[in-house]
Amino acid sequence: MKKKIYLEEEIIQSPHYPNEKNTDILVISDLHYHDNDDPTWYILLMDEIIKQNPDYIIMPGDIFDTNLNSTKSKQFFERFIRCITEVCPVIAIAGNHDIASFDTKSFFSRKYGKNEKALSYLRFLSTIPNFYYLDNEQLQLGDLFIYGLNPRYETYLKYRDRRTEDLFIEDYLKCNFHISEGNYNILLNHSPHLLCNERVCQAISDFKLFDLGIAGHEHDGYLPKILDPYLKNTDVGLFFMPLVFPVPGAPCRGVREFGRGYLFISQGFAKWNSGICSIVNGITEHDIERVKIMKKSL
Repeated sequence: MKKKIYLEEEIIQSPHYPNEKNTDILVISDLHYHDNDDPTWYILLMDEIIKQNPDYIIMPGDIFDTNLNSTKSKQFFERFIRCITEVCPVIAIAGNHDIASFDTKSFFSRKYGKNEKALSYLRFLSTIPNFYYLDNEQLQLGDLFIYGLNPRYETYLKYRDRRTEDLFIEDYLKCNFHISEGNYNILLNHSPHLLCNERVCQAISDFKLFDLGIAGHEHDGYLPKILDPYLKNTDVGLFFMPLVFPVPGAPCRGVREFGRGYLFISQGFAKWNSGICSIVNGITEHDIERVKIMKKSL
């Protein structure tokens, strides 16, 4: 059976958006591209991007997996990026799999090795016109001011730990972003957890000036959307990794309040949802999402 790319739309209205023309952003999170990945997904994805013709594409992390070694696979992904950058600008940040490599023995510790292969490849891709890899950097594209946060790998572990919160706060402040109240500000961060953390939000005054946050990382909490009516909400978290994901209450997907606007959490590329969830993905799940930003009438 031929695979299909599904699309889901979220509408974000903001009084701070300066343009009367709506802006369409395709969010493609958690591809986890690796040496043995099926190229069919990316050909279908490229076709869907051309069909949708968005204004921007955001890739909020975990673009690659930890085994990016094959020259052939890197060349294929480069061709994919070159094709989609002909449609519109592509803005990417790193995720935990892009910045670090680890083994099962050290997964719950703060010990890790840098995934230099993925990071150097991201830096190489940033030489492609219209592809922007933001490594704790900011960028203005049209009416949008985009801030790409890339905190250290330790901030992905032990979310209920004060030291983790402190490390995240420290890494954000080191970026020295210049944020204006008069701009439409978008923050990109791979994990939504600490963006939803009350102590972190109180410590970082900049968060009050963001109109939109975009994150991924959660893979729907590895639970299919077909269960939403029974769970009553989407903050279900992962039940088998409690040291990493709070149980319950992990922000899994969709839109929630953030700053002076909203945080959009992508459900991620469906090919990476696990186990029995993949059985219903073909019917209920979506691989990419579209965030439509429009001016809100006051």
